[in-house]
Amino acid sequence: MATETRIVRPFAVPAPVADLVNSARLSIGEVILEPGGRATLDLDSYLHAPVHLSIGGHGGLSSQDLDEVLNGLNEIGVGPDEAHFAVNLYSSFLKISEYVVLCPVAEMVTLPAMVALATTGSRPDALRTPHSGCRVEAAILLTENREPCVGQPWRKGTWISRSRFNLSCQLEYSGFTPRPMDADQKAALGLPANATRYVSLPAGLDPLRDEATPEVLELWVDHDLLGAIAAQPKSALSVALQRQLFVDAFNAVTTIARGDHDIGDLHWADVEESMLGRLIQGLVGRERSVSGQEGAARGQQLFSLMRNDHARFMSIVEAHAGLTASLIKALQD
Repeated sequence: MATETRIVRPFAVPAPVADLVNSARLSIGEVILEPGGRATLDLDSYLHAPVHLSIGGHGGLSSQDLDEVLNGLNEIGVGPDEAHFAVNLYSSFLKISEYVVLCPVAEMVTLPAMVALATTGSRPDALRTPHSGCRVEAAILLTENREPCVGQPWRKGTWISRSRFNLSCQLEYSGFTPRPMDADQKAALGLPANATRYVSLPAGLDPLRDEATPEVLELWVDHDLLGAIAAQPKSALSVALQRQLFVDAFNAVTTIARGDHDIGDLHWADVEESMLGRLIQGLVGRERSVSGQEGAARGQQLFSLMRNDHARFMSIVEAHAGLTASLIKALQD
């Protein structure tokens, strides 16, 4: 029988190094996020508000703090020239990954107390994608390959310590993109000729484990019905139908996820970055900023409810979509 020995995490992260990265704060206009925090912004703020990152407290990083960080890195065998402080912006829908800050740790005292990640006149591509949101990651990375050693980072690009922030736009979970379904498409999908809608995921996509945006969902709607909705998108009945389609699509994803035999062994941290996790995040703090701890607690609560009482969970989705009010308005018109 063949055997293989691998050197993997975990390795110790010295307290000064972890404290440095955990001191990061992200500000978007007047909104300030702690590590693990999430903000849902309106479209104008997402596309135009200045974005800054502070690290080391209000006064920035002091020389004494930096010396402690360098000593901490030395404890795990990392020299001052082998680690960089990096800020990465990531948008999953278009697979955009941009390093907007990349600075040797030994030179971090030269960074301003508030590092500008986006300004009115200069905005990275990852902050121009309101439909998929943006993940901001501040980390200390190893910049050189080293000899493998148990208990120490050795592969180039390994993060030694990191903090994440999530930005989304109110458009992110406003709905799913429907596809017209004519007679031929219904036959190809094995549906009856008078089918109204059909929801499915691309083959091989695991909503519990794969990171994907809602746009990949296959929401098929009868060709004539979709045409009628498109012709009068603002009518009361059209709005009600669109919100019902949103609920139907959400129901399909959660139903597929609940069919996974391992779902009972998973926690929110396991699914937070998945397609399902992104949908649940859309139900958390829609109108306000949410701290990392509060968001994680609410995410776990909703994930557990979805798993254990699907009907009650879907009532929350319906309330989020404003379905009742739109149906009443459609009936009154």
